[in-house]
Amino acid sequence: MTEADAENNRAQSFGAVAEAYDRRRPTIHARTVDRQLPALITEVTAMNATSPLPERTAMRLYLSSQRIGNDPEMLVSLFRGRTRIALIANAAYLDDLAKQRARVESELKDLGGLGFDAVEIDLRDYFGRQSQLRSELDAFDGLWVLGGNVIVLRTAFSQSGADEIVRDRLAEDSLVYAGYSAGACLLGPALPLWDELFVRLSRYPDDLVTSGLKVVPFGISPHYGEQPGAAGATRLTDYYIDHHVPFIALRDGEAIAIDGEGMQVR
Repeated sequence: MTEADAENNRAQSFGAVAEAYDRRRPTIHARTVDRQLPALITEVTAMNATSPLPERTAMRLYLSSQRIGNDPEMLVSLFRGRTRIALIANAAYLDDLAKQRARVESELKDLGGLGFDAVEIDLRDYFGRQSQLRSELDAFDGLWVLGGNVIVLRTAFSQSGADEIVRDRLAEDSLVYAGYSAGACLLGPALPLWDELFVRLSRYPDDLVTSGLKVVPFGISPHYGEQPGAAGATRLTDYYIDHHVPFIALRDGEAIAIDGEGMQVR
């Protein structure tokens, strides 16, 4: 295939990306993406001009709907031969520690099966201790952030300073951010403000943090098309539409992969 043919195919796929919901909302819904990230940032930011976002192109992200997804090789490739990954489960099974521990062990096993050297880090141990967390994470090449309560997760990132550390490391291209469900939603410009997400937990402040990290200029709607009641399915897409938040919907098994300026859903 010639370069001209490849460019033509790419252009055709670009044209199929932005499938707007017919509700006269500035919303992008994408099932497949293969385009350059700056163009998407420009397009989405223009559609949501009230909340302009900075361009962040020198970064590596893997944002999945449910666990590792259908293309684990893509996740592995983002690490460029490195293997140290920190698992963060501060959002998962907050009301059932036995289930949380079982999920963490399962995730560690799955990551180990891909050749990663995975270690759990509890962000609560670093609340008010950002410099210690920064030093701890210097030993890791990436993060694997589990789903669950995205508001609690965002607050844990804020209280520990992980939010600033992640932004800095992504800008340096020294870290891969990977996660699923709430762990993916965290990076968008806005989070769902549902009453059930505002829970009181020991070691957390009374006022939870509600802003997205704004690493990417679109929300993630995971579990799209799953059975009614699945977290984030129709309810989250409706939330994004009603609040004028551009988003990309993912079915379980799919993941957004960003490597530098290239972005695709696999």
